[in-house]
Amino acid sequence: MELVLLGISVASVAIGVSIYPAFKVIPFSYGSARLRSAKSKLFKDEELKALAARSYKDILYQIEKKGYSRVLEHIESDFREEHVQRDLRGDSIRNIKRVMDYMPKRYHPYFNAILRKFDYHLITSVFRSKINPDSHKHIIKGLFFQTTYFGKKTLEDIESLSLDDFLHKLKKTPYYALISEYINEIKEGNLRNLELAINKRFYIDLKRNSRLDPSLIRYTRLAIDTYNIRLALTFEEHEFIDGGSLDSSVLNKLRGSKNIDNIKTALEGTPYYDYIKDAKKMITLIKGLWAYRKDFAKGLFKEQPLSINPFLGYYILREIEIKNIRTLLKLVHARFDQDDIREVLI
Repeated sequence: MELVLLGISVASVAIGVSIYPAFKVIPFSYGSARLRSAKSKLFKDEELKALAARSYKDILYQIEKKGYSRVLEHIESDFREEHVQRDLRGDSIRNIKRVMDYMPKRYHPYFNAILRKFDYHLITSVFRSKINPDSHKHIIKGLFFQTTYFGKKTLEDIESLSLDDFLHKLKKTPYYALISEYINEIKEGNLRNLELAINKRFYIDLKRNSRLDPSLIRYTRLAIDTYNIRLALTFEEHEFIDGGSLDSSVLNKLRGSKNIDNIKTALEGTPYYDYIKDAKKMITLIKGLWAYRKDFAKGLFKEQPLSINPFLGYYILREIEIKNIRTLLKLVHARFDQDDIREVLI
């Protein structure tokens, strides 16, 4: 009898060991397959470049076929380009939520942290519109789009709200505790310290929620590096965000940069250098940073397919596609040369 029980026990352990990996990957299998299929439908590089030769309305028709259905609402002759841009920003939010629908819920806090950047952007845009009497109201209004804490009714009211009224509305959001420290500066028209505090909070939240997975950690470090490099491109005094992959010696070189060549020299020996070494202009250097992110996302599809990797990879690639489409439409609308447009597409 003891031998029988021992055999059952050993068999149970063996079965448990064998099915544990299955339980670990099953939550990813359906969503991973769906997102791999969706990835195949994203614009190819040559397709985007070909659109640079099309008219604005023709581009809207072409991107509608790729799932950007809302843009056709603006196809009439009297459309406003900023409204198209607003809806494409909304597509960025819908992209994140779509990816979250397919992933295990334990990863939601990380992507919710990403979603909060849209609330932050809306808040600072509203502040700019209230403190700057020379702001182009119709363009600013085009930046306001529905986010987690700002619904359609709030957006309709924003234009008529005073700065104090908007601050009062913010009391009902989790952002007021941060913003309240800078109210006097906001009323004086100074948003610099508030924006720095917002960026710090955003990346602190992202870092905290990235601990769940090594790929999330790597992507967060990449995002912080990109932020710090772009901050260095202002060639002004600045405070870098902690937590990226660039060491202190690189950050010190970036801090002392006076031109693009200094930035490139500072980044020698880092993974970013090959992507920016030929840049002559700020816009092409930034394009190089995004190109690195794009290759990082593609690599995620080749690593651990039944993990968070395809979800993160698809989110990044779709985000870059939306960024490309927004850039393409802006430049076509402004009648830029086709070659100039193609040069800045990622």
